[in-house]
Formats: sequence, C-alpha cells, structure tokens
Amino acid sequence: MFGSQVIDVAVGLFLLYFVLSLVSSSVVELVFSVTRLRFRLLRSRLREMLGDEGARELLAHGIMVAFGKRPSYLPANAFAVALFDNLCSAAGAVPRTFNVLRDRLVRLRTTAEQSGALPAQPVRALLALVDEADQDMKSAQRRVEEWFDQSMERCTGAFKRRSQLALLVVGLAVAAGINADSVAVVGRLWTNAPLREALRLSATELVKPETEADSARPELFEAVKAVRRAVDAAGVSLPLGWQDETLRPAATFGGFAAKLAGWILTALAVSLGAPFWYDLIGRLVSLRWAGKTPESDKAGANRPSSQRER
Repeated sequence: MFGSQVIDVAVGLFLLYFVLSLVSSSVVELVFSVTRLRFRLLRSRLREMLGDEGARELLAHGIMVAFGKRPSYLPANAFAVALFDNLCSAAGAVPRTFNVLRDRLVRLRTTAEQSGALPAQPVRALLALVDEADQDMKSAQRRVEEWFDQSMERCTGAFKRRSQLALLVVGLAVAAGINADSVAVVGRLWTNAPLREALRLSATELVKPETEADSARPELFEAVKAVRRAVDAAGVSLPLGWQDETLRPAATFGGFAAKLAGWILTALAVSLGAPFWYDLIGRLVSLRWAGKTPESDKAGANRPSSQRER
C-alpha cells in the first residue's frame, strides 16, 4: 500500500542517516580526542573561575592525579576540596577551618585590588560564596560545588555547540565523499522495492524493538555489517558512491547545485546525531508492523516483492 511504501522509504533513508551519523561521530570523537578539546575547554573555564595561577595550582593538586594529566572532567567535590586545601595551605594553616579560609580570601582580595597582580573577580566570587555559608565549612564547600557545577554546565554547552558544528562539517565531507545525496536516495528507494525491503529488514534487525535499553544501540561496524548483509542478500546496491552514472550530477550548473543541495540535506540530518535517528527508526518500524501477527509478517516476507507491493 501507498502508506506502507512511504514508511519503508523513510525507514531506509533514516537508516542511512543513522549509519552516516555513526561514521561522522567517530571522526569527530577522534579529532576531539587528538586535540584534547574537552580538557582545553575545562582549563579555559577554570581560568575564568580562578585566574591563570589559580587554575594551574588546582590542576597540579594531588587530588587531581586520579583524573589524569589532562582531565576532561572533574567532580565538584574534588574541585572544592582541592581549592580549599590550596587556599588554606598557602596560609600555613592545618587543619583547614572556616576562619582560616575566609581570612585567606580577604587577604587575596586586598592584594588583587591593590597590586593588580591577581585577578580580583574570582576572589570576590569565592569570598561572596563563603560569606553566605554562615561560618560553616561544609556549607561553604557545598556552595562552591554548586558554583562549579553551574560553570561546568556552560562548559558542556560550549562543547555541544562545537560538536554540532563539527558533525555538520564532517557530515558534509562524508556526504560529498561517498555521494550521499538525500534526494537521489529517496528517488531510488521509491522506485526500488527490493532495496526498500532490504533496508527495512536491516533496520528491524538493528533497532531490536523487544529491548529498550540504550546499550542495545548498535555500534558502527555492527550497523554497517547488518546493512551490507541485507543488501547483499537482496542482490541490490545502495544509492551511494560515484560508480553509478545515474547518481552523478548533470554537467550543468543546475545539476551541481541540485547535488550540493542533496549533500547539504544529508549533512544537516547527520548533525542531529545517531541516537536521534535510531529512536526514530524504532518508532517507524513499530508503526510499520503495528497490529500484524508474526505469521502474517512471515508470510508477507516469503511472497515475491511484486505481490507485496500490490
């Protein structure tokens, strides 16, 4: 039926988006890992909170050893304990007490305001948080932890924005590299019933509707193998690449513009991320076969594709 054909086309298209999103995400994660983007964003945020010297001393504290030389994440508790220990140790006070901590911050604020050798704003912020603690060390630590968590939310937001942009750029490069034109893919899926069926079967295998755990989401190689297995079994080819002349752009300005538009649509879809497409595929697969018994599903799968299209 027409409705089921539309859903099958959508399932096939979204499955390709899912695989391309996994590929692009893997490239982005590799680039971010090599460039240590998470650590650089964390360090930049710590410098805004504590100043250059304060951030350097915090990262050099012994507590931070457990998180590596260039950590990408710090717990709020470890941040507060290391910060208070640095402040009180600099004052020559053991054990740490609220009065020692506050006196140290007051002296730092005075030094910062008079000499300008230290950034005054971070010291003022810390002193304001400590003053709200009613002379209770645990309360002061809790307020500093909340301050850190709020700052890390901004750091996480910056990382997500960069990830989104990187996914878009890498997705466009991947789309152009393998000629993943969304418009051409939809056209091929609409006219090629065996291809639609192969991708539908592959999607049904991947989404595993009987499980709902996030851990059930397939990894890149598993997804690629499932798609390749279904396509090879059906004797069809994916509407990707440059070997098929029908997928190449026409040698005109309009032809190249249309091909570029198809690549951009693919890149925009990839930038939404693999989890988005995985969840959407699961919903469409459930919708496609809602109300069908396993017997009728099996019987339909055994009939020739020309009969199933009627």
